This record gives sequence, structure tokens and C-alpha cells, in this order.
Amino acid sequence: MAGALADAWTMWKADRDLLIRVAGLIFFLPRFAVLVLTPSFVAPPVFPGFEAKEAALQSYTAASQQWFLTYGTGPVVISLVTLFGVLALTIMYLGSHRPDTRAALGSAVRLLPRYIVVAILLALPLELFVKASPLLILPALYLAGRLLLVTPAFVAEQPIGILATFRRSWASTQGMGLPLTGLACIAIFGGFLFALPLALIGASLDGAPMANPVIAIIIDAATAAILSAGVVAAILIQVALYRRLASRPVSNIGI
Repeated sequence: MAGALADAWTMWKADRDLLIRVAGLIFFLPRFAVLVLTPSFVAPPVFPGFEAKEAALQSYTAASQQWFLTYGTGPVVISLVTLFGVLALTIMYLGSHRPDTRAALGSAVRLLPRYIVVAILLALPLELFVKASPLLILPALYLAGRLLLVTPAFVAEQPIGILATFRRSWASTQGMGLPLTGLACIAIFGGFLFALPLALIGASLDGAPMANPVIAIIIDAATAAILSAGVVAAILIQVALYRRLASRPVSNIGI
């Protein structure tokens, strides 16, 4: 694991200028625009008493539906653009003959519809585990660790079936489940956790009558930059892991 992190850091140092340009265009700018132009999501109700519960829930439901009708397009666009960027950067490192930026973007457009299905299949079990019970968070992270190589396998082993990428990742990470659980925490939550304090401050300033708009924009920009850096770090970690684990012999023991 230390070697994979060192490899990711080496890739960052070697390609920093290119990564900043691509990440700035694909990850940072759309996210920053949504943060600036979209108000915070409706806060859940705090029930003052049992008799007010039903009215508060109705008000919250109505406000949430109105928010999604008005601003729901932004998060959807961000998700699609992020998937496209993840695919493009992974292709730059693992695509055949290390394609240049233009060729990688073209390949990402071609593969994006199938990759959206891959991303949904990756996210769905994790969402179900976490929402079912807090006790399932650790199993969800273990599953995420075992599936860290899905995206690299999808890119590097084209043409490959969607379900075959999951089997490939599962087989390649055999015996490495517990260390990869910790690495999945870094890859999935690292950028989010670093950006969380700024995001909370930005949400508190959003719509506040006395808030300084310049400060709010600076905070939104910093939040978008940290989240974008987290996405790039996750991509580099997964690429490094794939290069180290995809060709190793698979044993029949260990988790």
C-alpha cells in the first residue's frame, strides 16, 4: 500500500501541470459554478413537539421537491461530468499507447455510456449498505476496497464486459481486502473530509443577509478545489494499485 501511494505521488509530480489543467476544466469549474449558483439543500426539520411533526414533514417534503425541480439539474450534470473526467484521466494512464489528452477525451466520450452503468453498479451496493444500517459501514468500505480496480480494469482491458470488470477487481485484490479497506477510505472520503469544514461554512453563508459575497465565493472556490484534488488523488491511487496488483499471482487464502 505504501508503494502504491508512492507511485501515485510520483505520477502527480511528473504530470502535475497536465493534471491541474484537465482537473481544473472538468472537475473544478463545473463544481464551482454549481456551488456559487445553487443554494444549499433544504435543511431537515427539527421537531419542537410531536404535534408539529406532521406539518414539519409536509413542509420539508414540499421544499425538497421544489429544490429538486429548480436546482436538481446541477448535481446530475456534476455527476456526469465527473464520471467523464475520471474516465478520461484513467485512459491517459492506462489506455493503449498512453494516448494524448485529445485522444483520451475522445475515448472517454465513446466509453461513457457503458461506464455510467459501471458507476451505478459500484455505487448502488454501497448506498444500500450505508442506508440499511450504520453497522454495515465497515462491510461497505471492505466492498469498496475490493472494487477499487474496477475503473482501471474497465479502461485497460478493453474490450471487457461490465460484469467482468468487477470479477477482475475482486480476483486481483484477493488477500488484500483489509489494507484496501483503509485505502478506500482515503480514495472515497479523503477530498470530502478535507472540504467538509469549508462546505459547512459556505452553506451557512449561503443566503445570509449579512454575508460577504466575496468571502462566500472564495470559500466555494476552495471547496471545489479540494474536492477536485480528492478526485484526482483517487484516480492516481487506483491507477497505481492496478499496475501493482493486476498482474500478481492470485492465492486462494486471505480476505
